[in-house]
Order: sequence, then C-alpha cells, then structure tokens
Amino acid sequence: MSAPGRALNQCFRLLSPAAARQTKASLSSSACRRLPRLQRDQESEGQEQSTTPSTLLSYARPPRPEKPTRRHYPEPVIPKHRRVRINLDRIRALSGWEKLELMRDFLQHKQVEDAVYTYTILKENELVARLKYQEYHDLFHLLLTNPNTYRNVMLDVLSNIRRFGYSPTPSMLATLIKCCVKWRDLELAGRAFEELKEKDLGIEVDAYNSMLELYASAQGAAQLQRGADLWREMVDSGAERNQETSIRAMEIFARLKQIETVKEIYSDLISDLAQNRPSPRHTSAPSQQTIENAYLSALVTSGAYEDAKAFFQTFSRPGGILAGEGLKSPKHLAKSFNILLKMCAAQGDASLAAVYWKELTLRGLQPDVVLYGRMISILGNAGKPETAKELFDLAVERLPASPGSKKLMQLRCSLLAAYADAGDLPAASNLFGDLRSECAATGNPILRSAVASMINAHIRAKDLTGALRIWEEAYPLNKDNAEENGRRGLLRADIIARYREVHPETSPA
Repeated sequence: MSAPGRALNQCFRLLSPAAARQTKASLSSSACRRLPRLQRDQESEGQEQSTTPSTLLSYARPPRPEKPTRRHYPEPVIPKHRRVRINLDRIRALSGWEKLELMRDFLQHKQVEDAVYTYTILKENELVARLKYQEYHDLFHLLLTNPNTYRNVMLDVLSNIRRFGYSPTPSMLATLIKCCVKWRDLELAGRAFEELKEKDLGIEVDAYNSMLELYASAQGAAQLQRGADLWREMVDSGAERNQETSIRAMEIFARLKQIETVKEIYSDLISDLAQNRPSPRHTSAPSQQTIENAYLSALVTSGAYEDAKAFFQTFSRPGGILAGEGLKSPKHLAKSFNILLKMCAAQGDASLAAVYWKELTLRGLQPDVVLYGRMISILGNAGKPETAKELFDLAVERLPASPGSKKLMQLRCSLLAAYADAGDLPAASNLFGDLRSECAATGNPILRSAVASMINAHIRAKDLTGALRIWEEAYPLNKDNAEENGRRGLLRADIIARYREVHPETSPA
C-alpha cells in the first residue's frame, strides 16, 4: 500500500466506527464523480444489461432549466426633430458666440419661432454679419412654413445675403416669386424675375406661371399687356411650358378681349393633352374638365357669350360630363354652372339662369354657397327680392349655414346685393346694420362686398350723401399712413363717378 493509503487507514482507526463508515462513503462518491464518464459507463456495463445503446445513456444530458422570460419594452419614440429647450428671456444675456451657436441649433432642429426671435436679437447686436451663407439659406427656407407671417423677415434675409457679398440662388428667387403670388406683390416679383433674366440663371416653368398669375389678377391694362408680352416671349424663345401656363395665358388674353388668341391657345392645349396624357410625367397635369372650364371662363370674361353657350352644349356629347344620365365630376360641373350663372348675371338674363339652375338640380348636383349666392344676386337684379329671400332661406337650411359661420356671412352678403340691385333700400339698410353689428361684436371688419352693395343701394336711390357716409364709416381715413388709404381700393372720386354714370341727368352736390 502506498504511503497516502497507510496514512488514511491510520486516520480511520482513530475515528469511531460510525464516523469512519460515513467518511468512507463520502470519499468514494466524490472519487466516482472525478472518474471519466466513459470509465463509469464501462463499469456499469458489467452490472446490468440494457436494450438502450450505451452511447445514448452515457452522453445524454439532463434538460437545462428554462430561463425566465425576458420582458420586452417598446422601442422609444424618437422625434424627427429634437427640440432645443431654453428660456428665451435669457438669450440676451449670452455671449455673441453662444447666440450664434444657439441660432445654428434652432435652424438644425427646425424651430422657426425660436430662430426668428434669435435672429432679431442678432440683428440688434449687429451679429448677423457672422452668419454664414448656408445659415441664411436654411433660415430662408425655414421661413417658408408661413410666408405670410414671416414676410418681413424673409425680405430682410435676402437683403442681408446681398449686403454681405452673397447672391441668392435661382431656387430662392423662384420661391420668392411664388410667395409674391400669395402677397399679391407684382412689383417685388417683377424685380426677382428680372434678376433671374439678367444673370441668366435659368427660369423654371413655375416662375413663369407665377408671373402670369400675377399679371392675370392685376387691375390695370398695362399689367395685362405685360403678361401677354411675357407669353409671346415664352412662345418665341421656346421656353418650357405646361398646361397651367396656357390656362394663365387664356385668362390674360380673355381680359384683353383677344378672343382669337384664346381659341388658339385652347386648341393647342387640347392637342398637347391628347399627345402627352399617356406619359407618366403628366399624371399631375390638369384634367380635361379643368381645361374646359378654364376655356369656358375665358369666353365669358371676354364677352363671347354666344360662343360660351355653344361650347357648353358640347358637354352633352359622348365623353362629356353631361353625357348620359346621372352625375359625373360634380366638382367640375359645379364650377361650370357657376361660370354660366356669372354670364347670366352679366347679361341680366334671369330666365336663362333659371334654366341652368333647373338643369343642375335635375342632375342631382347639390349647389354650394357660391352657386346659391350667384343665383340670389341674379334674382335681385331681376327685381325679385322676395324670390331671392326664399332661395336664401332654402340655402341656409340645406347647406346648412350655422349662425356665425362663413357660409352664412357669404349668403347674407349675396342677399344684401340682391336688395341693392332690386332697389329695396330699407331691407338693405336693415340687413347691413345687422352685419355691421355682428362684425363689431367679433372685432372683425365688415366685408368689402357688403360695403360696395350698400353704396350701390344708396346710389340707385339717388342718395349720394348716404353712399359717401357709408364709405367714410367703413374706411376711416388714416392720417398717419397715406399708403394705407390708397389700399382701400374704393375712393371718394370713384363713388361720385359711379353716381354720375347711373344718374347722368343729376349732378352731385
């Protein structure tokens, strides 16, 4: 026996019999655990025979205990643009470098109100010169979220870009022209357009369309002629045009009473539409119904009423919006009847208007507030104020027009125009007083159309003093701002000239 074995037996002799047996059992079990698994399998083969293969018994492991299920939390929602939070009252206490860094953070995170406030402080501290061109560019495009509110800031940004030696990009100038359409600022748009032409930066079709739209909505004949010259310049130079360009051109030439040019543009437009419609590039172009309504409106505007009536009859041909039974393209059809009622109002033909009104109701078309208002005005012009009041009550019920809504205000203005055209001054005065009281209660100015109708009612009644009194109460003179007085559109001399036109036998006092 080896020396460790003899020492172990000697230890067992010193223990009690029970303790010795327990110690031997524990040592034997631990020794068995240390033996290789293959050796234990071989020893167990001689003790018992099994039908199961020994390899499966020897290498089989007990199943692992299942881990506790993990708890899945929802993914955090990260905003598209993280916000920079700061007390705006403390911006003025920051250093110049910190203000510039804060301005860049606001631009990066699309915080337009905070950026405008910080830009104002930078301008007061004369730090705008330290802004880079890219920051001016980002601020300009950020202000496009609300160009009507931030108009002055946009113009100041463009001014500083030129002031510090930079130059606006063609996209910035084209965007400025689009904004001028909302502002109705033809002069500013013209300067931006001329800058594009002088620098030969390339003019996009959207810029041309915006300029034509401004010229088409202008009041003077000189601006209309400039729009016509711009169209001819586009045709001669081969500039890119689309269908919207042709629609704007038809509006301009219709107001210039050049009916042959309008027909030529429409013919070319329909031909281009037939050729280009299969192309996927023109899927967002105006539909054929939109083009037809634009042509119908141009005929009415130019005074070609017989051509307009004949063209409307083509809507009943196969493929037209009036072909067959039922209602097709209700939106375009409503606009078509609105144009026709406008023609009837210009002609003073209430009987033809009644025919069109009956046809649209038989088609199942639900008139909107514009159609109701147009028909109410026609009935008043025909000397039927009672019928106009009945149609007004029907419109209030069917639309419906709730108290205080914009629809009700438009309908009441149309009824006021009907009373004025019918010469019913007492009814017009009562309705105008109600409108003025409601507008004063809400703090809003009364609509210009209502003022014009009331002035017209007094002129028809040969009451020039009353007409001038209505004008003075609606448009009080601003002694501090003469430019604001010129923006009112209606002057004292215009009212007197209108009175002389209606009553040439009477000279105003």
